[in-house]
Amino acid sequence: MEILEQNEEGVTLAFDRTEMGKIAEPIIQNAEEFRRYVLDLAYVLADHKDSMEHPFHDRTH
Repeated sequence: MEILEQNEEGVTLAFDRTEMGKIAEPIIQNAEEFRRYVLDLAYVLADHKDSMEHPFHDRTH
């Protein structure tokens, strides 16, 4: 993980594909322990990781 930018509006982070899975999977598996915004981040990371691994997968169906 790399911090790209940090200011009064928030933080911009960069993750590689391996890091995305390492962060997202345990959060999703223990969803009842986390707040909504943490789960939102986990689902976004997991979805992006999947799209990186399967770039031609149609997500509309």
